[in-house]
Amino acid sequence: MGLPKDIEKNFVFDLPEMKKMIRDFQGQMENGLKGEQVSMGMLPSFVSRPRGTEKGDFLALDLGGTNFRVLDVRLSGVREIEVRNSFAVRMPEHLRHGAGRELFSFIAGTLKDFLSKNNIRSLRRLGFVFSFPVQKTAPDSGTLLSWTKDLTASGVVGRDVSELLRRALEENGVENVRVSALVNDTVATFLSAAYRHNDADMGLILGTGTNACYPENTERIGYLENKYRYFPEMIINTEWGGFASLARNDFDRRLDENTSRPGEQTLEKMVSGLYLGGLVKIVLDELVRKQELFKGGDGDAFLAAEFETEDISRIEADCSEKLSGVDDFLREKGVLFSTHADREILKKVCALVSKRAARISAAGVGAILSRMDPGLKNRHVVAVDGALYRHHPWFGPRMQDALRELFPASSGNIDFVQAKDGSGTGGAIAAAISGR
Repeated sequence: MGLPKDIEKNFVFDLPEMKKMIRDFQGQMENGLKGEQVSMGMLPSFVSRPRGTEKGDFLALDLGGTNFRVLDVRLSGVREIEVRNSFAVRMPEHLRHGAGRELFSFIAGTLKDFLSKNNIRSLRRLGFVFSFPVQKTAPDSGTLLSWTKDLTASGVVGRDVSELLRRALEENGVENVRVSALVNDTVATFLSAAYRHNDADMGLILGTGTNACYPENTERIGYLENKYRYFPEMIINTEWGGFASLARNDFDRRLDENTSRPGEQTLEKMVSGLYLGGLVKIVLDELVRKQELFKGGDGDAFLAAEFETEDISRIEADCSEKLSGVDDFLREKGVLFSTHADREILKKVCALVSKRAARISAAGVGAILSRMDPGLKNRHVVAVDGALYRHHPWFGPRMQDALRELFPASSGNIDFVQAKDGSGTGGAIAAAISGR
C-alpha cells in the first residue's frame, strides 16, 4: 500500500494555484505601498542600493531566529568584502522567551567580549541586522511590530529596537560603537549581493523563517514622506511570511493551532524551516495511528520521536535502491524494523511538503520580479540565504522548475545566487551606506 491519495491531494500546489497566488500577492503589494492594511508588511527600509564603492571597517550584529552573530567586516571600495573576524552563538532558550532587557544585555555583553578579544578600540559604525518585522522611522531606528519565529521576549514589541541596543551598550560600558543602521536580514542579504552584483534585484531568506525584499521606485511608495524621496529607490521589506491568501489544509490548521501565534504568518508556516519538520511529523503521526505506516510494531517509537526540518533534507537526499539511509535514520529514532514501503512513504511525505514550500516560494519570487519587469526581459539576480535553501538537496531545483512553468519563455533571465552569511555582511554595508 502506498501513500493515500487524499494526503497527496492536500499538498498539491499546481500551476493555476501559483498564478492565483501571483495575482493576489501583487495586489497586496500594490495596496500595501499605498498604506492600506494587508497581510504582508511592505515596510520601508530607508536604505537604497549600495554603489559598490563603500569602503572601510564596520561591525555587524545579526540577530536571527536561532543564532546571534557578531562580525568585523572590511569593505574594499571595489566590490570586495572581507569578514576579518566573526563569532556566532545559539540563542539560549531562556532569552528567547524571557525578558527583553536580558536579551539585549546578552547581545551587548557578547559584542563587548568580541571587541576585547579582537582588540578593536577605534570608533566603529555598526549595522544591526534584526530579523523581525519592524516599522522603521529612519535608517537607524524602528519599532518592533511583532515577534516571529517563535520568539516571545517581553517588553520589546512596540519599542525602538535600536534604542534598546544603544541603552544596553551604554549599560555594558561599550563606548566605541555607534549604531548607524537597522535592517532586516532579508534587506541585508540583498545589500551583500548588490555590493558585488549590479543586477541584483531581490533578497530572499529561506531558513528558520522566510522573507523577501526588493528595490522599489520611491514614486510608487504612496505612504513615504516627501523628505525621503531624495532616494531614487528604496528597498522594501515585504514580510511575505504573513501573506494569508493561501488555501490551508487540515494538517496546516493543526500545525497552526500549536504555534505561539495561531492565525498569523500563514506563508511562513507553509515554507520555513521552523515549521516544515513539524508539518511532516503531523502527517506521519496520523498515518501511524491509522496503521498505514510502521505496522511492524515500532509505530509508538516513531510517535515519541522528534522530527526536524533538517531530517527532511537527510531523507530526501537518500537515493539508494533500498533507502538504506532512511532506514538508518529510523533506527536512530527507535524504529528498528521498517519495510521498503514504509521508507518510501516517509520520503514521499517529505517530498510533498517541501515541494509545495518550494513552489510557494517560486510563486512569490515570480510575483515580485514580474511586477518590477512585467515581461521579465532583463536579467534578475535573486540573492538567497538560509539553511533550508542551502541544505535541502532539491529545494532550489524545484523552485526553478516552478518558475519554468510560470514563465516558460523568460525564466532563464532569473538567476539565484547563494549569499551565505549575506545577512551579516549586509549589516556592515548598511552601516557604510548610512554614512553617505
